[in-house]
Order: sequence, then C-alpha cells, then structure tokens
Amino acid sequence: MSRLPLPTSRSSTPSTPRTPTAPTTPTSTTRARGAATLSPSPTPRTRATSTLSPEVPRPRTKSTASAVPRTRTTSTVPPVPTSPKPRQAAATKSPAPKPKAEAPSSSAAQLSIREAIALKRAEARKIKTKSPSPAPEDQVPPTNERIPEDDLYGRQSVKETVERARSTGLLNLATRNLPCIPSILFEAHLNVTPEPLQSVPEEPPYGVDSRKNAAWYEGQDLKTIKMGNNEVVEIQPEISLFGSLKSLDMHKNKLQSVPATLADLLFLSYLDLSHNNLTSLPDILYALPELTVLNVAHNALTDLRLGAYFADGPKKEYVSDDFFATPINRATSPLPNLVSLNASNNKLKSGSIDFANLPTSLKIVDLSHNPLGIRDSATQALVRKLAELPVLDELHLHHAEIGDDAFPADMPSSSFAGLHVLQIEECPVTQAGIKAALQGVSQKVTFDITNDLPPPGTLRVAVGKIIVKEAWELEAERRQRQRRGLPSDPEEAKELEANGGPPVIVKEYWEYDADNGLLTEGGRRRARAEAEAKKKEEEERKAKPTEPVKEAWEVEGLFTEGAKRRARAEAASKAQEQRSGNSRPTSPVSLSSPQYWDATTKTLTLPPSTPPAKGVHGRHFSLALGPSVSASVADIVVPTPTLPLTAILKEGFADNLTKLILVNRRLDRCFSLLPEDSPCLPNLEELDLEGCSLGDHVAVVRSSDAGAPRTMEALLPLIARLFPSLHALNLAFNSLPSECLTSEALSTLITCTSQRAGLRRLGLRGNGIRELDGFKTLADGFKGHRDVPGWKLDELDLRDNDIGKIPPELGLLPLGVFLVDGNTFRVPPRRVWEREGTKGLLNWLRGRIE
Repeated sequence: MSRLPLPTSRSSTPSTPRTPTAPTTPTSTTRARGAATLSPSPTPRTRATSTLSPEVPRPRTKSTASAVPRTRTTSTVPPVPTSPKPRQAAATKSPAPKPKAEAPSSSAAQLSIREAIALKRAEARKIKTKSPSPAPEDQVPPTNERIPEDDLYGRQSVKETVERARSTGLLNLATRNLPCIPSILFEAHLNVTPEPLQSVPEEPPYGVDSRKNAAWYEGQDLKTIKMGNNEVVEIQPEISLFGSLKSLDMHKNKLQSVPATLADLLFLSYLDLSHNNLTSLPDILYALPELTVLNVAHNALTDLRLGAYFADGPKKEYVSDDFFATPINRATSPLPNLVSLNASNNKLKSGSIDFANLPTSLKIVDLSHNPLGIRDSATQALVRKLAELPVLDELHLHHAEIGDDAFPADMPSSSFAGLHVLQIEECPVTQAGIKAALQGVSQKVTFDITNDLPPPGTLRVAVGKIIVKEAWELEAERRQRQRRGLPSDPEEAKELEANGGPPVIVKEYWEYDADNGLLTEGGRRRARAEAEAKKKEEEERKAKPTEPVKEAWEVEGLFTEGAKRRARAEAASKAQEQRSGNSRPTSPVSLSSPQYWDATTKTLTLPPSTPPAKGVHGRHFSLALGPSVSASVADIVVPTPTLPLTAILKEGFADNLTKLILVNRRLDRCFSLLPEDSPCLPNLEELDLEGCSLGDHVAVVRSSDAGAPRTMEALLPLIARLFPSLHALNLAFNSLPSECLTSEALSTLITCTSQRAGLRRLGLRGNGIRELDGFKTLADGFKGHRDVPGWKLDELDLRDNDIGKIPPELGLLPLGVFLVDGNTFRVPPRRVWEREGTKGLLNWLRGRIE
C-alpha cells in the first residue's frame, strides 16, 4: 500500500537508512536525497510526483533541499517496475545521456503546489502576450470616460466635496482647474439641472462619491462658494436659486461677464470678482441690499455705473410671473451697506465713475492703478465727493493718473473728517499741493510712513517715493531735531530751514553741563548736596504722621441728632437766600479731600449713596444731600446724583482726572451735566459704574439747581459723547437690557475714531442680557479681514447674564479676555474655556461658523 505525500509537507518521520528499491532514470522526477518508487499510474491531480515506499521514509534535511536548483520545466515519468534490484546492478548500467535543453530531473519534485500554479500562470501570460488576438473574455471594453487621477493635495473629489457641502453650507473648489461651476452642485442641492454653457458644452467627470449622503435633517442652505483660481469663463444663471448665499469668491478665473441674476441673491454680503476679464458689470448688480465688500480689481472695467439701474426712480420689489414665486425686495439706492470697494488695476476714468451715487457707508475705497485723468474737472469732482463721505477711513489712489489739480486748496474744513490713510504715492501729486489742500482738516497730517497703524486723530499721507521707517527711527530723528533746537514736527523743521530761519546752535553735552553750572567739581558738589537735601525732605514728609480723616459723626458739633437737625436747617436757610438773590449757588462739597481724591493715581472715588442698613436700635440716618445741609458739614456730604459732573468740573483736578469710581451710587440715578452738551474730563480713561441700577436710558439734569427738569437720554451714546478718552468702562450689575446693545450704540462706544480713543475693556456682568445681536453685527465686519480699523477692544466680560446662545461669529473678534461664566447656554460646553481659556473658546466658535 502506497500513499501520495505532499511535497511541501514537513512531517516528523524517523530517520532510517536509505535503501533504494529501484534504479532511477535520468527522466524520472525524484528527489536527490533518496530513492523513490513511482507509481505506474499517477493520480490526475499530481504532476510528476513520486510515491515513496513505506520501507524508505523521506529524510528531513534542510541543506540538501536547498541545494537542488528549481527550474520551470518538468519531465515525463515512464512506468517503472516495482521489483527490487540490487544496488550494484543499478550502478553497472550506464545512464542515458542528459539533454542539454532539459532541466535537471529532480527540479520538478522541489516545487510546491503554490509554486507550480504560479509557474503555469506565468506560462499562460507569456502565451497570451505572444498571441496576435486575445481571447474575447480577456478584452477590456472600450470607454470614453476619463478616470480622474488622485488629487496631489490629498483632497476629496469634486463630487464628494459637493455632497459634503450639503451638511456644512460651505463649498470650497478653489484651485482645481474647473471650467465652470459643476452642474452636479445644482443637482445635489437644488434638484435642478442647469442649461449647458456655450463655453463648456461637455463637463469633465468629477469622480465618484464614496461618502454616505447627508441625511435630510443634516441639510443646510449653501452660504459660501469658493471657486477661486480656476478656468471658469461663465457663471450659470441658475446661481440665483441659492437664496441663502452670503459669500461668492470667483477671483483668478477667466470670466468675461457675470449674469444679471446675481442681483437676486438678497443676502450676498461678499463678492470677489478680481483677476478676471470683465469689461462691465450689470447695472442691476448695484441693487444688492446686503453687499458689504465688492472686489473687482485686476479687470478691464471701463465704467462704474452705480446709479444706472435707479435712473427711473427707486425699484424695490420684483414679482416673478410664477404665481408661487416670492417677491424680491432689492435696494432702493446703490449698494446701501457697501463698506469696501476695490476697483484697482482697471481702465477707469473719473468721468466714467458715477461718483454722485457713491454709498455713504464706504470706509475703504481703492482706485489705484487707474487712468483717472490729470487736469480733468471730473477728477476734482470725484475727490470732492470722496472727501464728503462721512466714515471714509482709507483712500488708495497710488499709481493713478492724478495731479495737484485734483486736490484744490479751497477744500472745506469738513473734508476727510474720518480719514486715517491717504495713499497717493507714485503719482504727479506733490507734497506741497496735498499739504495746501489738507490744511483745514481736523486731523494731524503726517507724512511719516511706518508699518504701524496711525494713532487716533492722525491722517497719514503717502506721497512720492515711499520710505517706510520704524518707530525707533522716527524717535531718533525727533531727538536729533530737539538737540538742534528745531521744532519736533519734521515738516515745520524743513520749512524753517528752507526759509532761512535763525541759526541753530548745536551744543555738546558738556556745554549743557556748563550752562547748569556742573562743569567744575564745586558745581557738581553743590548739585549733589541739593539732591541729598531734597531726598531728605521727601523722606521726612513721608515719615510725618498724616492727619486722620474723620467720619461724619466725629465732626465737632454733630455728635447728637439735635446738632445734625440744626445744621440741616442752617443749610436750608442759606440755600434759600442764595436762590432769592439770583446768585449761582456754589457746590458745598469739597471733593479734593484725600478721602475722595488720590493725587498719586489721579483717581476720584465717591462713596456709595445707598442708605446703610438699619442697626440694632431700629433707626438710620439719610446721607442724601438735602436743602437743609449747612456749610459746616460740606466736607462730609457728597452730591446724590450717580454722576455729579457739575461738581467734579468745578474742582482743580478735573483736567487731570484719569479714573472715576462710582460704585453703588443708586440713590438718585441721574447724571448732573452742564447746560452745554460738550466733551468733558479730557483725560478720563477709566469709568466704574458698577451696581448703580442703570437702564438703557438715564435721567439727565443740565443744571446745578435741584429742581431743574430732567430728560431721558440713551446711556451708551451719552457716555461715548461725554468722555472721548475713555479706555475702560465697567457697567456690571446694572439693569441694561439686550435692546440697548445695538450695533450702532456699541460701535459708537467701542470703535476708535478721530474724536474718540476707543474702548479696550468693557464689563457687562450681571445685567440680565439675553441676546448678543449687536456684537454679532460688529463681528461680521471681521469676515475676510484680520484687522478692522478702529477696533481696540481686548477684554469683554459677559458673566452672570441670561445669554441662551453665543453666536459663532463672536469667535472672529480679536479678544484677549472673553468671560462667559454664569449664563444659561449649554453650547459650547464649559470644558471648552475651562481647559483652554479664551483662546480655546474663540477657536471653538470660529470652527462653527457656517
């Protein structure tokens, strides 16, 4: 009985002496280590395999098996008799000659089943390549569809990106060499197939969508489309069907025109069409009601017809022929909310710009690199109209064809009221001409160019060839002019030198010492003695005990209740005499007392005007300033209004006051102001009105008389108008509602202008605020801009309010401290700011912007 062993098996059989039972022939397929007996009828499943007799087991030797070479050819095995023969007889036979073309007889036995299968497949492939016509089943069906290659940047395919935008509302297909906006975008989001474009008769394949489609409850309206740096020539008119679109970026394409249906995007606020081939814009495009940023730079525009669509009168509502279509309410004036207009690098002339209809909300205008026109009356009219814009902050006219005639010397003093940056470098405009035109402006004009923003109240003008200087260079030049006796203003110094002013004597340091008597050793000794005497006097003054400040009950004559009653009666009679004599009453309060005024820190702290709690005796006394207060107690009584500005302005320290603390002054919630409404306390930087129970409006008394009538005025605009240098405002624990925090009021209070320094810290803790729509509107101005001119707010405290939702747009605000503890919202979770602080909270909010 024989068995067929597998060639690859490594069974652990005992090693026995090898006794060959049959002679091997050169054509037999045997192993090189022992004699094997072949079965006369091999099984069909084995090719050239041998059966070993049970008497001769196959030894397991690793070295001999590896010494046998493996070949790809196999030899046929003829039947061999199984009768045993002596080994000597086999040795006497001369073996048959071995053909050279055949492989060794023992190679086939060394191949495993897997190797043999691989060998057969290799031979089949060789035959297939040599055959002139492949088998029908091996042919690949032809196809015209081009399979897109893998993205070099590892991005998803266009189709996957379009599908993902259904759940995010943001589509970013920039830098993909697309010939048009993919039609699959309209099909996936709107279930609409747009008409084929003439420039793109057949769109390329956009890959497969391996991503699971978004569920119906995850779907969001598309709000942002980024198609910059592509090959787009046309935009489908069906783009108007995306009614919620807010941002459209098509820069660096090949657009030759834009469809008029863009005017149907009523919520569009950002439109970038720069670096294209546009020659004109549709007139109806200027009727977009919410557009704030329009960028059409680097095109071939020849006109800006802002008011052409409104030539026949305002057109507000458009109703489609479709019965079910909703009306479209367009703007009644050209781009009423436009903030930034960039039309640089075009072919615009001043006469082709409809400057009579420029939006009054413009803050940034860029008309550089345009042939506006030299010695052209239209250019002068354009500049005059730009000078009338009330909130214009930056005007760029560099490398434009414009001369001194565009800036006449008779420009009114109200021109460029809010302008901070004027760039007219590399133009025929001269510094003398622009200086004569701007001599009446309220800002300080400077021609020093630095990398920093100009300070408030300064107009920086760039003329001629620009040389950017660092701050330390300007300071070094200022000190050099000071040593030479020249004015600190560089322009005045140049003018003085040009007009042949008095000779300037430049002194050395030793000459200054000689003027002060410090050249000799005796003079230095006297100077040291005077310094020591001053130092000793200062130490003695500090060591001298100061007179203790007495409380009200400690003042002589007021120990008893009767004495206090008599003092109030005397004060009442004196006040009556003053009113009858038509003499202006003077304030009986001395706020310059060290109890209130700190000259070192320049801080005025008025005590709380709330009455104290009742004591154990069941009686309490009023601290109000009544008509019966006598002059003898003037130094212990303070005015009752929350903000007694009339009393503060009468003190000598009013111009030097930098910090005013009015905490818990809620007995008489009103502001006592002068009759004229003008800025006061010019150096006041910090105002603390915590716990004064102030609302959105405050009572205002514009007279020092107690019986004067009161008017109600909005709190935030009033504070912004009264204190122009205010940097920190604390309104914690008041009663400010959400309605008073409008974008206009907050912008007036926070933004830095030529009249205001701008807030850096704002405290609104514990006011019951529910919504932050005003801050959201301000944060929208940071979309697409890293810095917003005039914004200096760094700390915002909104703790302990009733805020139910924080808008994600607040993450765009460049805040260093943002406190939101103690509110009712649950998103974002508390761990977001507890672990990473303000930076982590702002990053989390920015990541949720739609």
